[in-house]
Amino acid sequence: MKLDLALKLFELLPPSKAKAKTVSDLVDHWPYWDASVRPENRRRIMSRWLSDLDDFLGESNRLVRRTTTNPQRWFRDAQSIAAAFIPNEAAMALLVAGQVFDRMIGQEGGMELGEIQNALRNKLTRHANNLGRVADAIRFMPDGITRIDAQVAPEVIQAVIEAIARQRVISFNYQNTRGKISEPTVSPLGMIAKDRIRYLVGGEGLGGSIRHYALHRIRHVSVGLQPMAVPRNFNLDRHLDSVIMPSSRWPELRQDRYMDLHLRVRDSILYQFRELPLDSTQVISEQPDKQGWLELRSEALYSAQLVSFLLSFGDKVEVVSPTILREEISAHVKSLGDIYSNLK
Repeated sequence: MKLDLALKLFELLPPSKAKAKTVSDLVDHWPYWDASVRPENRRRIMSRWLSDLDDFLGESNRLVRRTTTNPQRWFRDAQSIAAAFIPNEAAMALLVAGQVFDRMIGQEGGMELGEIQNALRNKLTRHANNLGRVADAIRFMPDGITRIDAQVAPEVIQAVIEAIARQRVISFNYQNTRGKISEPTVSPLGMIAKDRIRYLVGGEGLGGSIRHYALHRIRHVSVGLQPMAVPRNFNLDRHLDSVIMPSSRWPELRQDRYMDLHLRVRDSILYQFRELPLDSTQVISEQPDKQGWLELRSEALYSAQLVSFLLSFGDKVEVVSPTILREEISAHVKSLGDIYSNLK
């Protein structure tokens, strides 16, 4: 197979299994058909090209994959591409700059941030080295509204990554939101990116508290010689779950954060749920009721972002159940009403 044909075909393939295309799909989207190629022969030619491309790229890399469904569907494999072409250092840089990478490749190329992050992390964690250790300690949380990223000094990012990689404590000057200055020395348990802000997850000793330090508020940072202390049974993902969803507020969701969500939705904003469903279980009623509401039912993962998302629609979305979510939405609305109650 000629290199230029291989590259064009490789580019045409979707970048994830969820968007895999059949041979017929690829025939329809191939922009380079010569007029001399009869339409009834194109499917056979495309099948041969795909088989040649598979052989061309080699059995060991498996950069192109096909599903076991009938008909078969073809796609590019993100994990294999990351392993084959992205050096460890580049993978780490892309992982830390995840929001930019998501815009450049995720939204335009059809990949989700989670797919990109997992592909890069899997490449790094295959090596029992410092880069793998750092990759395990980085998380990207769902963003809220679009804002300009908080500016972090390069030496702060460098020091945090070095401390995680070497498993050493880190010291710095920190100014909180009220302007108070402190000089903590903490164990770097992880780094997270949320709502355009990067945070250091810092632990104060084996039994001490765990705090989040916004990296853009850190100055005069240094990596110490003392080994970091990890609290017993500490798990970064479980810790982040507890931060997003305090267990005291949602007792029945402590073990399983998924809930059966029932909404009433106005037709004017229904596209928000049709185009981007909450979950694969989502079902929307076909006809509105007498008041003009459509019923939406779905499993949904509770998070603070979900509450804000539902509130953003104002009176065009009503939470019917679960009761505890309905009560939380109601409390927010009442609080807003109290703030604006003095307006005439």
